[in-house]
Amino acid sequence: LFPSEDAATWLTRASFGRQPEPAQIELARSLTQATSTLLIESLLDPLFGFDGRDGLSSIDVPVTVVVGSRDHIAPVRQARRLVDGIENSNLVIVRDAGHMVMLEDPDALCTVLEAAAAGVG
Repeated sequence: LFPSEDAATWLTRASFGRQPEPAQIELARSLTQATSTLLIESLLDPLFGFDGRDGLSSIDVPVTVVVGSRDHIAPVRQARRLVDGIENSNLVIVRDAGHMVMLEDPDALCTVLEAAAAGVG
């Protein structure tokens, strides 16, 4: 999947926001490289071919969509489309985070999760 260590690190870095820790990048890179190429290959068509927009209006539970402001994999505009299609939903944008919000700003994510859980509990 990655032709060299430099390419692997660069591609992994692109999934983060403004100021990731080197250890965060290395964790994500090592997890990706440890994943079977057969598994990755089997996931590409479903991942890139999936379009669930038709089913959004049938979601009838509270939904919180979390996205990093610097996410280039699933950008804010896509998160907004989800929220627009789900009646009881809200959007939380984590400033300066990329696609790896859980690594980049775990405190912000925990706060969002706690608020979402309190809202349905």
